[in-house]
Amino acid sequence: MPENLIGGIPEHEIAALFEAKGVPGDAGAGRAIRFLRKLSDLIARRWAAGEDGTGAVFLLAEKVSDTMRGREGESKPTLINGNDPITDRIWLVNGQLANAHALTLQWETGGSLAMVVEAGLGHLPAVTIDMRDGLRPPQVQFFPDGCGDLDAMLTLYVGDQPIDEVTMKGTLDDFYENALRTPMTVSAGHSPDRIWKESGKGIPQPRPEESIEGMLLRHLKAVFPDHDPQAQAETADGYLDIAIHYADRTVQGHPAKRCDWVLELKALADRTTNDNPSSASTEDAVTKGIRQTIAYSNTQKSLERALCVYDLRDVANDDESCFDHVRDDAVDNKIHLWRWRLMRSAEEGRRERYPLKADSGGR
Repeated sequence: MPENLIGGIPEHEIAALFEAKGVPGDAGAGRAIRFLRKLSDLIARRWAAGEDGTGAVFLLAEKVSDTMRGREGESKPTLINGNDPITDRIWLVNGQLANAHALTLQWETGGSLAMVVEAGLGHLPAVTIDMRDGLRPPQVQFFPDGCGDLDAMLTLYVGDQPIDEVTMKGTLDDFYENALRTPMTVSAGHSPDRIWKESGKGIPQPRPEESIEGMLLRHLKAVFPDHDPQAQAETADGYLDIAIHYADRTVQGHPAKRCDWVLELKALADRTTNDNPSSASTEDAVTKGIRQTIAYSNTQKSLERALCVYDLRDVANDDESCFDHVRDDAVDNKIHLWRWRLMRSAEEGRRERYPLKADSGGR
């Protein structure tokens, strides 16, 4: 009897995940991103004012008044103006920072998260700010599922400097690991998007590239709250996948827009959504991606550019077979070539990550 599939994922794998980790909570991606942008602006104001405390914790509550009931704290309704110190305190705020309370919890550098959990607030989405050792800009980390789940953590990029290659590649690697690597990873995320129709057979959902684009855009908006990632912007050469801008100013102080990155995405599959072998040429798709990256990067005048391949194919592909025919053009046009392979099952993911001699008959 065939096994039941939910979104292309075997039902027993979903049951195993929920048994181990529980049903994942959802803080609401849109609300969380708006909160991070407001908070990033506040951090910038306090940093510019020369604040030199050790750090702070901000807890996002949907209804601050209800959460404060029975708790002690000082109301700070003007916190968002940026005139009040924010460090060495634990804050309870709403998404607009308009309803803010400094909680009466003793601040301990490096140990305040445990206090938050002990106070029964470990389920609230949390942001930690570390300003020790003169960190400039400060290190900012976001825990979307609260301090009670330290495994789900994003390091945010706060500041007006261009996003460098190491930071961007690390961000995309984190996105792959936490949102795409296996069908279980996709299922455990908060995204409504799905990549697989039947993962075990390698059958993708219609337009998997668009699903990945939507998921990645939300991730980038959270990680880079000071920047403005945009998708499907219209250019004279077509619609680019993702561009990441920063609202800058000219030498004369006039408003300007700096484009740090253009990302062109390609999802390569060897089967169609109707479970037929794909007739599309992988080589042609990658070549087209290089040409698109060049065109959109020139249009946007981006500082950096990358072709990002998400490989859904079954065979043991590698970067060489995927990129060798375009590598010279990529070097000439300073295009980063990055590729990630999406596993078709949790078991395949384990086998890829933890190879054993027994896999090849060795002892």
